[in-house]
Amino acid sequence: MTHRSIYVIGLWVGMMLIGGFTTSSVAAERYGYEPQRVVDAPTAGMIDRDRLSLSTRTYDGGGTMVFLMYGIKAGKTQAFAVGFSVGADSLVGNGSMKARFNVQAKFRFWNEEHDTWKPALAVGLDMQGYGPYSEEYERYQYKSKGLYGVVSKNWHLGYLNDSNFSFGNLGLHFGLNYAFEQRKDEETGFNAFWGFDKVLWERSVIIKDPCTDRSTRVSQPVVELMGEYDFGLNDDRPDGRFGEPGRQGYLNAGLRVFLFSRWEPEMSQLKPSLILELYARNLNKNNGDVSREFGLSFQTDLQFRIN
Repeated sequence: MTHRSIYVIGLWVGMMLIGGFTTSSVAAERYGYEPQRVVDAPTAGMIDRDRLSLSTRTYDGGGTMVFLMYGIKAGKTQAFAVGFSVGADSLVGNGSMKARFNVQAKFRFWNEEHDTWKPALAVGLDMQGYGPYSEEYERYQYKSKGLYGVVSKNWHLGYLNDSNFSFGNLGLHFGLNYAFEQRKDEETGFNAFWGFDKVLWERSVIIKDPCTDRSTRVSQPVVELMGEYDFGLNDDRPDGRFGEPGRQGYLNAGLRVFLFSRWEPEMSQLKPSLILELYARNLNKNNGDVSREFGLSFQTDLQFRIN
């Protein structure tokens, strides 16, 4: 049995177990936050309207990436966000630096619902690859997702013996994508991916509104674990230049640590504003060693409306 078969079987078994013993949840309502990515893989999570998301990430060779997204529309079901990303090789160090700009866009058709199996569904365009850039093949070490569609579903895992100890939220994500980097490497563009995010530790906070003098108890994530598997269907050249032959794909993992949050009185939510992100890429060592990366994500309101 191949690594890929094991990952797929594990995904479906996990989904059946989760569906049988947990209740449906909507991450944005519980935490005031939806992850927009697992590690590289996009989710159906969105940012609020008039909210700006700025995140950075390091990669091999002293490179740095910057992502900027802005929420244009956010409703009960539909949402839209646009932005761009910049990848710069050798930003840190003494090599020659070269920046490359790429576009980002995501539209969510519908959001998930409480106590049903209905997931959230989003489509988007993500032209940002990861890792060092190859001038010869005109692509990053790990291809971008390109044009993609993704479904996401969240569950709250309940409380310990009716106590205040929460087992946190679990999100599962599955998507299909078509990458556009195959012009030089002569690979297919179609691919698939799946991932999860699990809140390992959440805290309960009592917030007192100075205007109404009312106290509100809210939940706030502290540490979140992520894992994803990219099937690598579009990255297994016979010469092993990038992914090794045999379609082993790429296994990535990470941690998010929520450092600061901001109280939003209009929505009665405590929204994360600064997040530390730690990543371990290529855990299955598909044509390369495991790489360690870190990043920061910052979100804030931007008083600029597009009607």
